[in-house]
Order: sequence, then structure tokens, then C-alpha cells
Amino acid sequence: MKATYNQEDDVLWIRWSNEIDESDETEPGIIVDYDKQGNVVGLEILDASKRIKNFPQSVANSNLSQSHH
Repeated sequence: MKATYNQEDDVLWIRWSNEIDESDETEPGIIVDYDKQGNVVGLEILDASKRIKNFPQSVANSNLSQSHH
């Protein structure tokens, strides 16, 4: 699993695999990625700091990559 946070865009990506076949916005700002078999292989959260309680502290205390995609 790889998690990446882009602070400038406030987007959190969590990937279990890079074999993404399709993506679906399950609710506004929450995008789920699926492989060809329909398994969940990724998650993208827009406006992550507003959607995840205590997000700034959790990012500061984690090993997330600070990335600018």
C-alpha cells in the first residue's frame, strides 16, 4: 500500500495497486479505483484536510509521502 498527500491541492491518494481499470466518484470528492476484476485498488480523497477528522495531526505523525502530482 502506498499513501501520498499533496498539500497544495489537499488531495490524499491511497493505492493498493497501480492496475487501475476504472474509477468511480462514489460521492462528491471521494473517488474509488477498481481493477479489471472489480476489486478496490485505490482511493482518492479531495479536500482531505476538511474531510478527515484531525487530518493535519495524522499527516504529521505518519510516513505519507509529500508529493506534488
